[in-house]
Amino acid sequence: MKVKDNQHSATAKLFLGIVLGVCFLAPAAHANATFKGTFTVTKPLHWGQATLPPGQYWLVLEDSSSRILISDAHTGKNVVIDVARPSNDGDSDDSKLFIAIHGDQRVVYSVRLAGFGEVFRTVHPSAGRGNRIEEAISVQVAKK
Repeated sequence: MKVKDNQHSATAKLFLGIVLGVCFLAPAAHANATFKGTFTVTKPLHWGQATLPPGQYWLVLEDSSSRILISDAHTGKNVVIDVARPSNDGDSDDSKLFIAIHGDQRVVYSVRLAGFGEVFRTVHPSAGRGNRIEEAISVQVAKK
């Protein structure tokens, strides 16, 4: 019986160590972030070659590399890594992803962040097609 108790104790200690390690390392992964926020996707959303299923996501604008990182808020796994392309369109008061809708496909074509203005833009997916249906997804600034 003592062998089983020792195994359970060792397993519990290992699990606790992993949990604590994740808690301490997660903030370090975003330590060089200029901007960090969360957003929620309610329908599949395309960003470049990636498709974000419904769920909650982190959006991080990195300070040093000018990258935009999108990661699953529950797993921490990066799902999109893109290059930030800041424009000089002035500062935004709020943070939003701008989505083009064509049929049942939803595509991110612009990202505007409070204090930074537009940091990402691609050709509008329905350019030249006439019908432009759009929506915006709010990005909530993470508390520091």
